[in-house]
Amino acid sequence: MFEEYRLRNYNFKLLFLVLTSIVLGTLSINSADSSYLKKQIAGAVICVIGLIALSLISYKLISKFYMVLYVVNIVLLIAVKTSGIVVNNARRWLGVKDVLMIQPSELSTTVDIFVILFAMLFIAGLSYKLILIGALCLIPLAGSFLWYIKQPDPMFLKEYQRTRILSHLYPEDYGETMTQQNNSVMAIGSGQLTGKGLNNSTITTVKDANLISEQQTDFIFSVVGEELGFVGSSILVVILGLIVLQCIKVARKANDDKGTFIATGVATLIGFQTFINIGVATSLLPNTGIPLPFISYGLSSLVTCCAGIGMVINISLQRRKY
Repeated sequence: MFEEYRLRNYNFKLLFLVLTSIVLGTLSINSADSSYLKKQIAGAVICVIGLIALSLISYKLISKFYMVLYVVNIVLLIAVKTSGIVVNNARRWLGVKDVLMIQPSELSTTVDIFVILFAMLFIAGLSYKLILIGALCLIPLAGSFLWYIKQPDPMFLKEYQRTRILSHLYPEDYGETMTQQNNSVMAIGSGQLTGKGLNNSTITTVKDANLISEQQTDFIFSVVGEELGFVGSSILVVILGLIVLQCIKVARKANDDKGTFIATGVATLIGFQTFINIGVATSLLPNTGIPLPFISYGLSSLVTCCAGIGMVINISLQRRKY
């Protein structure tokens, strides 16, 4: 279970980057809505302790229970469908409302998993020819999908999902639906170079005008942009980017394929979610319910990311020796 590790091999760089991003996230959440601060701090402390504990447990041991972990995930998803808690007309949580809730899946998890799978297949040696063929196949599929969502009452898509996509393509026809994203862009732009300062409570802030609902969750980047400006936003993006690069570095030096795949998966998870979240907050992508790793309020996301980082650090402890 616990190997004989050397302290000098511990990936303190990755741990420091993660801790820094969690601190920045906590400060941003407090600025967005201070009522969430205590719960976020308590959750962050528990997650960091869990991260460090997992970093000392061999990933090879954890990997032996992959089927158990898979079954647990399926059970949780079924439980959400059958007896999940409804919040803001969405059934996505388990637990006791306003006390302790977990969210087994985000709105865009299917796409997330697909991208992670593709990344792992690429690392496993997927042929460039197959990648090219797949990319070419996406062109007619994308066209067909755009035609499909324009049809009345399309199967496999709920109306709010269809509306979000169409509002991004035709914003002039769906002005009300785009309000959240438009206000997010306004908030980020109003921060200019250095921002208005954390915990700014003047009426000139988008936050205190309540123009963005639940800003501490999926639109936390609008808080960062408004209150820390372009400089603060850039620093945050660089930190998250460095976390991804550290995970990729660990994947390259892992002593077996299992370690390579795990580290690659974690890097893809954090990188893709960062890209999607910031893309939504800046109105470059359709609105989806996906958090900004380590930054958004929501302990389910933080637990997942910290668990992944814990395993990555353990993989780096058992890296190949040259």
